[in-house]
Amino acid sequence: MAFDGYQKIFEGKTQPLDTDCLMDWMWHISFLERRNKQQLENMKAFCGRLIHDGCTVMLIKGQANALYYPKPLYRSTGDIDIYMFDSYEKGNQLAKEYGAKVDDHWYKHTQIHYMGEMFENHSRFVHTREGKRSKLLDVSIKETLNEEKCETFPDSGILLPPVMFCAKFLTYHAFAHFISEGLLLKQVVDWVMFLNKEKDRIDWKQLYSFADKFHLRRFLDVMNDIAAHQFGVILPEPVVTTNSPYTERVLNSIFYDDDFVFGSGKGSWHNRFHIISNMWKYRWKYRDIYQMSIFRQLYYYIVGFVFHTE
Repeated sequence: MAFDGYQKIFEGKTQPLDTDCLMDWMWHISFLERRNKQQLENMKAFCGRLIHDGCTVMLIKGQANALYYPKPLYRSTGDIDIYMFDSYEKGNQLAKEYGAKVDDHWYKHTQIHYMGEMFENHSRFVHTREGKRSKLLDVSIKETLNEEKCETFPDSGILLPPVMFCAKFLTYHAFAHFISEGLLLKQVVDWVMFLNKEKDRIDWKQLYSFADKFHLRRFLDVMNDIAAHQFGVILPEPVVTTNSPYTERVLNSIFYDDDFVFGSGKGSWHNRFHIISNMWKYRWKYRDIYQMSIFRQLYYYIVGFVFHTE
């Protein structure tokens, strides 16, 4: 995205970037375009097969978020997250029949490795082992799927999530990364792009009620502050709060904290200890943003892990 803006600013003018840096940017953009095209092809092939065999498939995050970008192929790729409503088990079984490697040991989603991609087939949207509140949070997000008619991903039968689902789920998902495993700038930009297109279709009263109930309000205010004052998204004030005393500290955390848990290639126990370490090292996030004790959160982790309280 930065390169796209750079081209518009300096088109036909003297380029301030040196040639090596410019070529590096151009190579990265070219790689992203090729990778996205390949992923879209694989996604449509796999999901199309599931739909043909009687499943309802909805795309969440990832390529669904990319549609909000000026150039969807410029968004960094990741896993492909899907939700199949009442066809969760059927989808897993069909994937096995297609020859995919299916890892269903985790309660929140199944990992399906197929065609060089990793599909996450969600049964839940929230880590529901974290007490009664987390279970109610998952229900609140799922309820939005009944409120609006879903559109479809271009040139496919894959459903796209409704606006209020995105508003609630993207808020929770970014918060969950921020609080425990590291928030990427990409996830912030996803929210910015979503707001830029859908801000007038969001039921802000419903979203704020949701955020207040599940202790997400302070984080939501920070994200809207960033969108308004760092990216220039014009939000409907005074309906939307666009100032927060925590924004600068959250931005510093995004850029400088050593809190990324997954993707290191290390084992699950290493990742668990890293999450616990993050809780203590960055406990201000729980105190100031989540407004919850880290010891209470640790209790939920232990009880959920031992007794499978999902």
